[in-house]
Amino acid sequence: MIHRTKLSVLIATIKDRRSMCAELVDSIFSQADGRDVEVLCLLDNYVMTIGEKRQLLLDIARGHYVAWVDDDDVVYPGYVDQMLDAISQSPDVVVHDVLAVLGGRPVIVEQRLGHPIQEYDGRAAKILRPPNQTCAWKREIAVQVKFPMWNHGEDFEWAKGVWPLCKTQAVIEEPIYVYRK
Repeated sequence: MIHRTKLSVLIATIKDRRSMCAELVDSIFSQADGRDVEVLCLLDNYVMTIGEKRQLLLDIARGHYVAWVDDDDVVYPGYVDQMLDAISQSPDVVVHDVLAVLGGRPVIVEQRLGHPIQEYDGRAAKILRPPNQTCAWKREIAVQVKFPMWNHGEDFEWAKGVWPLCKTQAVIEEPIYVYRK
């Protein structure tokens, strides 16, 4: 029988971002040390699409929950602890806020089930969105939808498929993730 960890943190990357990704992986490893967390990173030389890499990572992940971290983004100190605390509630998805810098302005992206898909208008300090792949999803729900084999928009397309499968959420009401565009 396969041992299931609590959380799998999944990172897809490319050779040109390996130094940036190494910093991210080191940060997550230091937070996950001694915890029931696996960190999986898939690096290639542009042979696979990002959708293929996300799907492969999902297929091999052993966590009860899975969350993707984009290779050019940053997680806050405490990211792993807060995810594990929220997972202990056994929700379908753990949602969290994201700090994004859009158009040179800091913006909070509040991710929640049932939120509309708001676009950034250049003025708002907060925008509402449904959860994306950076949230922690019950693996048994996440595997019900396949990632399209695309290089752009694969994450949103996958998320649209899993939203209707989720009934419960645990909310981390502060940013624990930084989106860098």
